[in-house]
Amino acid sequence: MQVTGSTTDDWQEVLRWACMYINKKTIVVSNTGSNSMDVQVNVTAHADSVEHTKYSTTIDAGKSSEFVLNDAYAQIILKVKSTTSGNPTTFVADYVGW
Repeated sequence: MQVTGSTTDDWQEVLRWACMYINKKTIVVSNTGSNSMDVQVNVTAHADSVEHTKYSTTIDAGKSSEFVLNDAYAQIILKVKSTTSGNPTTFVADYVGW
């Protein structure tokens, strides 16, 4: 599965993946634009519980990052934003689980 889009100056949720019964989960985020982007991968233990940040990183233009989540989570939430205000970039996020 895949999500595409553009970053803004504020955190935006681009994926909320209900994955309670999926054991192995992988997300690959590719920065397809010309500016860097910040990425957070948050998780919840229950569908209505508080989000906790599992991964937080910056992805440079033209680069990718892989996030592997093999623990049990109810949801995985992917958030993105522009690293520098006023400098949006585009991204592709591929995700798979089994």
